[in-house]
Amino acid sequence: MSHQAMKIDDEAWDRVVELTDGAASVCYQCGTCTATCPWGKLDDEPLTVRRIMREAQVGVDGDGNGEADDRSDLLYKCLTCRACEVNCPRDVDIVDAMIGLREGVVREDGRRPPGRLEGALWGVYEDENPWERPPSERDDWLEKVPDDVDVQVGGEADVLLYVGCVPSYDPALQGVPAAVLGLLDAADVDVAVLGEDEVCCGDVVRQTGEDAFFEDLAGQNTDAFAEVDPATVVTISPHCTETFAEDYDLDAEVEHYTTFLADLVESGDLELGSTAKTVTYHDPCYLARGEDVIDEPRRLLEAVGVDLVEMDESRHRTLCCGGGGGNMWVESDPEERFADRRAKQAGETGAEELVTACPYCVQNLEDGVKKEGVDVPVRDLATVLYEAAGTAAGRTEAAETTEVSE
Repeated sequence: MSHQAMKIDDEAWDRVVELTDGAASVCYQCGTCTATCPWGKLDDEPLTVRRIMREAQVGVDGDGNGEADDRSDLLYKCLTCRACEVNCPRDVDIVDAMIGLREGVVREDGRRPPGRLEGALWGVYEDENPWERPPSERDDWLEKVPDDVDVQVGGEADVLLYVGCVPSYDPALQGVPAAVLGLLDAADVDVAVLGEDEVCCGDVVRQTGEDAFFEDLAGQNTDAFAEVDPATVVTISPHCTETFAEDYDLDAEVEHYTTFLADLVESGDLELGSTAKTVTYHDPCYLARGEDVIDEPRRLLEAVGVDLVEMDESRHRTLCCGGGGGNMWVESDPEERFADRRAKQAGETGAEELVTACPYCVQNLEDGVKKEGVDVPVRDLATVLYEAAGTAAGRTEAAETTEVSE
């Protein structure tokens, strides 16, 4: 069998180095990345991360055999879950390299993103969210906030609660920001939300490779945040957390709600009730590996007295739900759905509920438990906490409005 030689030249090398900011330069081709990529658990041919890193080092366009379209598909198959980075002995910024290479695919090669990703980008451009929903409906989640919780929309505040696109528009998840807001109110936190003026954080835009568009969004959000002038921006989604913390230049700290609430509980500013349940917790990739938030969600679960049983792949070894890297908008084959595998693992624990702290994870895991027939309702952690707090304070009815799924 003959193979076409790699096409390497100085111009191509300079181009790839610029796109990836030299992220792959320290890779010494040990292959740990390919071996630990979660695609190897579901696919006979796992994502060849080492090969992509090598091509990024030497400046190869295409897949080494002149098949640029195939290489583009590989780049977008990456879940950006960072499992490869956690295990990399040289601490290579593999995800940064992947996103840089995607930028080359979109901006310089002129190829379209796969699946419904292109539609998601147009949705952000036209409607300020990737789900192509009207901006006028972005604050509909406020209807889920209990009447006894004060809501400040706009204006200056110590804390800005950034809701994000999924919890704003998915009716099954609108109770999550309502629960977080209720908990912050119970702790007397000076908090504001942007309401209808909130726009997408740009996570899917950045990961798709539309760098210039992302910079425009970042500027728009930065200006909106400056009007509130918060000391801290608290997010619902770990994807928003990482985007604001790593890719924005904000004059505020950025925290996921789990770390912010854990600090409130530890300081005694937030009192939680208890709930006698057995739950298993799914670590979102962007929270556990991306932000190294491992213990805080577990401390919160411990604070409300649940019996926590761990799945086989947890903490830094967590199994991706399959939604990262823009894959929420790319249809996967039925036998290649990570959420189905995760649902089975949750069922094997004997837990009464499957709890997580990421909107994408909730959506995917709900599909997984339904498909696999696993009788484990999926909940966002915030709703579990507010349910316990609401019951303890006699607000059972309010707490029930935060249920994600039955």
